[in-house]
Amino acid sequence: MGQYYKVINIDKKEFMYPDGGLKLMEWSYNKNPLILNLMKKIANEWKGDRVFVVGDYAVSEDRLYEDGEKAYDYEKLCEIERELDIYNKKEKGYPISLYHYVEDNFKEIRLEDLKEEYKYIYNHNKKEYIDLSHCPLAWLYKNKNKYEEVTISPISLLLALGNGMGGGDFCGNNEKVVGKYINDVDKLEITKEPLDVEYPEFRTEFYEGEYIPYNQIENEINREKEKSKLAKDIVNFIYDNDIKMFKERYKDKSNAFSRTEFTLGYRPKEKIQEISEIIGKNQDLTIQSKGHEFIRKIKDYNIEAMVISNKNKVDLHSKNGINEDNYINSIYKGIIGDLNIKNVDSINTENKKTVIIFETQEKCNITTENAKEIDDFIKNAKEIYKQSENQRYAVKFTELHERIPKEARTSNLFYYEYRENEGEKIIERSVWVDYAGTLVTNKDILDDKEFIHYKEIFNNSEILMMDDSNMNEEVIKSLENKVEEYEE
Repeated sequence: MGQYYKVINIDKKEFMYPDGGLKLMEWSYNKNPLILNLMKKIANEWKGDRVFVVGDYAVSEDRLYEDGEKAYDYEKLCEIERELDIYNKKEKGYPISLYHYVEDNFKEIRLEDLKEEYKYIYNHNKKEYIDLSHCPLAWLYKNKNKYEEVTISPISLLLALGNGMGGGDFCGNNEKVVGKYINDVDKLEITKEPLDVEYPEFRTEFYEGEYIPYNQIENEINREKEKSKLAKDIVNFIYDNDIKMFKERYKDKSNAFSRTEFTLGYRPKEKIQEISEIIGKNQDLTIQSKGHEFIRKIKDYNIEAMVISNKNKVDLHSKNGINEDNYINSIYKGIIGDLNIKNVDSINTENKKTVIIFETQEKCNITTENAKEIDDFIKNAKEIYKQSENQRYAVKFTELHERIPKEARTSNLFYYEYRENEGEKIIERSVWVDYAGTLVTNKDILDDKEFIHYKEIFNNSEILMMDDSNMNEEVIKSLENKVEEYEE
């Protein structure tokens, strides 16, 4: 279930509610009314007080686990509960939580309508500071044709008690940092201008989903604008060239535009399929050319998004230094994984040169001259994707003359049996008559078919069948082990 939160000042005996959703991640964003009020309070009349963001499941007895492990906030909850004389106490059979206790014992403070923003959080205990302009992007939204950025607020997460116990809690990057300031809140100083102190900056890097660092937000806005324009152009292309499809799938152009804009970022194959249908139905070369151009743009947009996302993530997790070749290699591995390119056998990088070996054993050689910039990665990712699409469907296999009992089969391989019929081999999952041998592969070659002809697999120009001696050894060994087990 969802966990609700409120801001509680233990010393002033005051509390504040969010003005909308009560779950932590429904309001923990910079510029949110409760965040603006919390920042102002700690900067002024609540400075030096013990202030916490408390969930209704935050009870000390639930933060001590059976294995003896303690949650990050266990000691602090015990301390506060003892002070308020609610430690281990119950009401109507339920533990008394700090969240509910303050309802009748503390004063509720109404939120002020604030516009001013505080920009810095100084922790004089840990001797570090946070610059709120350096928070990663959470999402963008349009306000009168202008893109507004939303970032997760560090203050509510750093002072949270109970995170991880209910729906709506923070479970994104740096989750273990949540609650880091619960023992330092009385030593916090929140300001609009930087202080003249020699503290290192602490970047909380709280984000959920894709990581967009603060210095990439302007680029992300430009990409959103490009996506918006592409979505409009695609909608007009569908409307102009297949009005029947348009009316079957969309209410109007506004609906088509919003759905297309979403699909481009999350389900691009759906939009590519729609455009491909129009190309297939139309003989006009100009329309076909325009359709193929849209498909290319959709693929390019998603490749660029994957490159940016993976480079940002590797940058984030390699702050302490990483070998340049390992850095480059990690980015390409992430890109290949996110693009769902499944026909890559290996990726190796040495002296900035990366060799991608496909399952067909064909190679893609790329060079990343400047690992600090993104252009090389985008160009190379497009080349990898292009070559991967041109690869034949590769299947590793081995053939045997004996049946392999089900109990001797390994789970990572697929087993089929040959049936000989008038000199032609038929491949099936199991054969009861005319058995002629066993085929073992690393991929499912039947899918939902009952059988397939041998020549459809072995004499198919689009499929590369690769005889694998290692697979043969694995199958034989598994069979021998089963025989030894039977003899014992």
